[in-house]
Amino acid sequence: MPGRDIRLPENIVGKTNQDIDGMEVRWDFLKSHAREPEPHNASVDDAADG
Repeated sequence: MPGRDIRLPENIVGKTNQDIDGMEVRWDFLKSHAREPEPHNASVDDAADG
């Protein structure tokens, strides 16, 4: 359940660490690996509109 502190035993998952913020680590990774936006192609879009 969200908000509950549920920890699995160390012998199952190994040692854990509460010193980092996982969401911040993921967001930093995504920001540093951002994709370039694809260029807009009006002729393809206009053809699809019929």
